[in-house]
Amino acid sequence: MQKNYKSNLGRDQTNSIWFDRQTLEKLLEKTDPKTGGLKLYFAEYDAEYVEAYGLDNEIKGHIGKMTIVLAASNNNEDPENDDDVDNGGNICPPNCN
Repeated sequence: MQKNYKSNLGRDQTNSIWFDRQTLEKLLEKTDPKTGGLKLYFAEYDAEYVEAYGLDNEIKGHIGKMTIVLAASNNNEDPENDDDVDNGGNICPPNCN
């Protein structure tokens, strides 16, 4: 499936996004033990986002690239506030360790 994804894009795009365990656990702690989980949103960096958050030059290089935003969620509900959301994953490329 990943090979199909990369071949159908026709442009340089995000290969993977890595979130550390601490980030995942922090979000999961905000959810109910039985109905909780993580909701993943597919998104794309744009100049407006980079400017609004005063992000550095490395992020400016991400404009047009896909990202995943994680959100704490009970029963697949949308997050109620920004504290329930994290967009701090490491995008590959350039962070492909």
